Amino acid sequence: MIDFLNEIRRAMKISLSKKFLYSTLIFIAGVILGVVSKVLDTTPSKYLPYLLEIFDLRNFFSRMGFGFSLR
Repeated sequence: MIDFLNEIRRAMKISLSKKFLYSTLIFIAGVILGVVSKVLDTTPSKYLPYLLEIFDLRNFFSRMGFGFSLR
């Protein structure tokens, strides 16, 4: 299986500074998406721009769930 996966994509050596930069950018993107999701969830749809009203992103973002259950 490892040989099959290595044929698809070879492992690359990435410097520690690039790993830190990529992790930071992913964290910032997550925070931005979370804030946008919260704003869309709390704003009445009549106050949103027409394009966002049509796409109805409020319902899409408000129904996103975690991939695990707390049982």
